[in-house]
Order: sequence, then C-alpha cells, then structure tokens
Amino acid sequence: MQNGSTRWHLAGALAIAFINNPLVAAQTDIGVDPKHALIDTLITIDDKPRQVLMGFGASQPRDQQILFKRYGAARVAQLSDRVYADLGMNLVRLWVRSDAHISVSQMKSVFYNSYVDNGYLGILKASGVEQVLLAPARGESAPAESMQEYASKLATFIREIYDERDVRIDVTGIANEPRGFSPEQLSESAKLLRRELDSRRLTDVGIIGPEWASADGYAGKAVLAMKTDPDSWAGLQAVATHSYNMGANPIMENLIAGSGKEYWMTEAGRGLPRALDDSGRAIATEEEPGDTAEAATTAARFLSDMNHSVTHWIWFIGIGAYDQHPNKDSGQVLARPDDRTGGIKYNTKYYYLKQLRTVFDIGALFYGAESAREKRMGWTYGQKPAVTVAMAQNSDQSWGIGVINTTGIRGSRISQFFPASSYSVAIKLPRAASRLQFQIFRSKRDGYAAETTIRADRSGYLNVLVAPHELVTLRSR
Repeated sequence: MQNGSTRWHLAGALAIAFINNPLVAAQTDIGVDPKHALIDTLITIDDKPRQVLMGFGASQPRDQQILFKRYGAARVAQLSDRVYADLGMNLVRLWVRSDAHISVSQMKSVFYNSYVDNGYLGILKASGVEQVLLAPARGESAPAESMQEYASKLATFIREIYDERDVRIDVTGIANEPRGFSPEQLSESAKLLRRELDSRRLTDVGIIGPEWASADGYAGKAVLAMKTDPDSWAGLQAVATHSYNMGANPIMENLIAGSGKEYWMTEAGRGLPRALDDSGRAIATEEEPGDTAEAATTAARFLSDMNHSVTHWIWFIGIGAYDQHPNKDSGQVLARPDDRTGGIKYNTKYYYLKQLRTVFDIGALFYGAESAREKRMGWTYGQKPAVTVAMAQNSDQSWGIGVINTTGIRGSRISQFFPASSYSVAIKLPRAASRLQFQIFRSKRDGYAAETTIRADRSGYLNVLVAPHELVTLRSR
C-alpha cells in the first residue's frame, strides 16, 4: 500500500508528463494510449554505487567476408561507424572455432580470412574499438580432448596471431555456451589456460567464463567450481554469462561480491519467440525496422543487467552481412545493408541502445534501483518486469536514468509479460541528484526525441510517465 505522500508524487507524474509532452496522448504504440490502464510505481535508488560500466560493444561473426564481397570495404566502414562509433562501442567480440578436430593452423586461416586479410579489424578499430574479446566456439558437445590440450591450443593460437599479424587479443573466453563442459572442466580450463598464457608471455590477456547461455543454476555451479579452486579463481578476470531469457541476477552478484571480479554480459540477442503456424512450428520471418517490442526487451535487459552489477555489456551481432538473412534471423543484428535504397536498415533496438548511450557513458557509476512492485526488476525465467529502471553518475558528474516499459508484449512458455499498461513512475533520487535539472528523451520507432527539462519535487521524487514499449531516458544538466 502507498502512503498519502507517495500517492501525491505518483499522481504528479501524469500531470507533469502531459504538461511536458502534449502530444503523448495521441501516440498508440509508443506513448500513452487512453485504452491502457495507468499504474503507479515507486523506485528507490541506493545511496551507494555498485559498479562501473567499463565496456559496451557487439560481436561480429565469421561470415563477414560475404559483407565485403557483396558491398565493399567503404560500405562496411560506413556500417561500422554507424554502429560502433555512433553507439560508443569500445569493444568487439570475434569468433574462432576451437573444436578438438580443428588445428591451430586451421583456426588461424579462418580467423585471418574473416577479420584480418579484408581489413575488417582495422575498420572496427577506426570506429572506436579498443578491446578485442575472443569467443572460442565449440558447440554444445562434451570436450573430446583433455583440458590441458585445449588450453595449450587456445594459448598457442592467441600467441601466434599476435606474432604473425600483430593481432592482440585482450580478453578470451574459455568456450562459448559450453553446455558439454562440466563445472569442474571449466574450472580446470581456466586454471590451465592462465598457466599456458603466462608461459607464452601473455600475462596481460584476461580470461572470462563460463559464458553460459543464461545466468541460471548451471552458470552458478560453474562459477562456484572456479571460486572453490584458488588457482582457477585467481586466473579469472571476470565471470561472464549471456542474456536472452535470463539476465544477470543476485545469485551471480553474490558469487563475485567483494572479490574484485568484473561481470561481463558477453551476448544479448533477440529475446522474443517467433510467431507459430497452425502446426506449432516457428515461422521464419525477418525483423524489419519498427519492432518496438524487441527494442523494449533489449533496453530492459541492458537496464536490468546494469542493476545487477554488470561491468561490460555486448550485443550479439552489431553489423549484419545481409539485407534478408538466409536463416531469417535479422533480429540478431543492430544494422544491416538496405538493398532497396543502398543505405542502412536500423532495427529499432539500435535506436533504443543509442538513446541509452546518450545518458550512460563508459565510466558511468551505477547505483542499485529497487521497485516497490517488482523489487530488483530482474530479467529471469517466466514473468518479466513491467518497468525496469537504472541510474548512474557519469564521469562528468552528470546523472543518467533509464526507464523502460515492457508491458503488452506477446509471451511464450518461458517468458510472460503483463498486459499493456502505462506507468506513472516516481523515482526517489539520491541526495546528490535531487536538486538537478534533467533533460528528457523519449523513444520513437526510428530514433528518439528530446523534450523539455524537469526537476525532482521538493521531496526528491522525479516523476516520469512511460507507455507500453516506450523508453524514457534522462540526463542531468
């Protein structure tokens, strides 16, 4: 139950929203719709910070040579600038097959063809990429070789691409989504890989893991196995998981609490199920610009992950190699060539991430947020939060806030969403931010719009109205 004072703050959000944005009531898919219920909620921001956002980026798969052959290096550079430069991405995740039957020579040949000989890595670095994360991919089968053999092969690959082509790997995973590895094998791999890297004078190459598909019980067991072995834990720079149906959570936070370890979210991708035909089979369809539901789940996972101590956040695929993808999975990319116009197609999630980056800089110090209705607003199995909020202080001393509404989204067996409702959100600001003026940014299908500025009320509450699928961001001035 809300007390009288809190009800006043929440009711004030509706009036403030309409005063500041008289057109909001006319919007339907993004914006307040009279058909939607209006629900109030209260968000409290912690007094003490949790973590610093140190990295933001995307991965590029090994099919990128197709992009060069079909569109040319100049077009690739344009795409790179629009994604990596304009979104302020400072890291990229690059892939290499590392199965037992693949030799170091084969690994190098494919890696050079995909990223080096075509100048792709240089283009990405010219767009602002500073760190390269290696994603060794093996599929989900159990390892056929010993962990010593595997660690030696991976370390040799990293050493030789540096010696031969001056390609520096800053951080490496152990294995991408290693379903076939036991927790003990992952722990042993981390320990042995650290030893093999150090013996090759690669002491500054970091190791992250387990890069499991979700921050679930298996990921927790793997991290616990690493933590139990002092050598394995000492050799690990960061824990890492992926964010599809289940993002970062308090379990993972507690495993690294007080350890000084970073938390990398190394893959967030398309989060919603495909439509089904009458036989229950998924319909292969492309995601085209304008999908606000997908964009909303993307923003929600970023904000939820920031609210659960994530230090590095990586979208699955930054630049797509096709306009129409052969597997009809363009929802995994942020931008891709537009064959009809000769320009670029931007999925709406691109604009939502860009809007988030206008208020959250690299180096932002995030404070925990808690909802009176939904506690920590975690993105986990089953019911998803209606509203997710995160807040941080940037290195220039400005404050950023993100608020996303994920109601009115088609659910599935593993993901449920609340009915479409607009929310009146009252955010109790930290004392240091309670007297500042905030610029409002409100999402659109193809971008975002700056609105007027607002201040918190006399009690330190900042009142925001957010509609289904809508992202509202604020930055102090």
